[in-house]
Amino acid sequence: MNIAVVAGYAYPLNFALADRDLRVLRVYRKTLGTVVVIVQSPDGVRHQWEDDRVIVNYVPRVGPGLLGLATFWVGSLLTTWRLVRRYRLAATDATDLAAALVLIPIKWLTGVRLLLHLQFQFFEMSAMAFPRWKRWAFRVGARVACRYADSIRCVTEDIKEQALRAGVEPGKLVVIPTRCDATLFDPARVPRQAGTGRQLLYVGSLTKLKGVDVLLEAMPQILSQFPNARLRLVGDGPLRREVERQIVEAGLSGAVDLVGVLPYSGIPEVLASADIFVFPSRSEAMPRAVLEAMAMERPVVASRVGGIPEAVRDGVEGLLVPPGDAGALATAVCRVLHDPQLAYALGRRGRQRILERFTFQENVRALVAWHRTWESKG
Repeated sequence: MNIAVVAGYAYPLNFALADRDLRVLRVYRKTLGTVVVIVQSPDGVRHQWEDDRVIVNYVPRVGPGLLGLATFWVGSLLTTWRLVRRYRLAATDATDLAAALVLIPIKWLTGVRLLLHLQFQFFEMSAMAFPRWKRWAFRVGARVACRYADSIRCVTEDIKEQALRAGVEPGKLVVIPTRCDATLFDPARVPRQAGTGRQLLYVGSLTKLKGVDVLLEAMPQILSQFPNARLRLVGDGPLRREVERQIVEAGLSGAVDLVGVLPYSGIPEVLASADIFVFPSRSEAMPRAVLEAMAMERPVVASRVGGIPEAVRDGVEGLLVPPGDAGALATAVCRVLHDPQLAYALGRRGRQRILERFTFQENVRALVAWHRTWESKG
């Protein structure tokens, strides 16, 4: 069952350097057949990269926003149609809505099956993070994609329930959770670093969606009880300057370190130096950053949104708070800082939760079985 994976905007731009994703594609190659990937060009040039028949075709994108989406759509459509015929591909795999809109015409033209990944809350997007027009546009796009998909993989039970409420056929839906590489994120491999016991860590993009502003709003309350507490923000995004301004205006320059983007291979070490992982997002599906913190035995304080409660059970692997509530976030962080035994227990149970439900091996086994179900249907 040779397959085409169209990645749209969701995947890293350069698969040749993205070992995290190449591992999955190489398993596909070994078990399913030739794997052809169509993805945005990392340098704006149309070219191809190949490794053991995992063939990555980079499609250039001209311009931002809708113009960029349109150029990617046309280029991906033509590229995919050519490759489907050349390699006799039996299925196409859409990792996001942009990819699905490429593959719907391919399904019409060639008859190949369309498998769709729903990795975001497209049907019920947060009003705290997205304007009404954007919520409407994504909801419509998701309904169209789900209508034409042969099967739909939801990364959380929450997304499946949203899809059902939106009228998606129940027989199309299957839940396969997000994966976490528990061998890379292993506290036995990256020893715990000595510190003050007051090191907070956030890893993610700097966007309104992620709620970093709420975390910064909570910091004065945390510092009033723990003056030596420090926060590291790892990541970048469109709100970087706003975050910098908020840090200065709140007088947090000595307590907050804005690190920027780090190589993925360096994240385990950063987690090893943290005492609490804080994730104040306003809306989520299943954030991999939270799973990776749990795998490193870090106690998690996070928002009770999306699929996060499916991984972090309140009071078991971490503490959950309402999104956008800086006071509740500060109270939860201080509770963990006050009680080292609680922090230790939350962290230990967090890694056990990852090993039980979110390992790389289990995720890829389920994905391969999902694809093979369609292979058996001819």
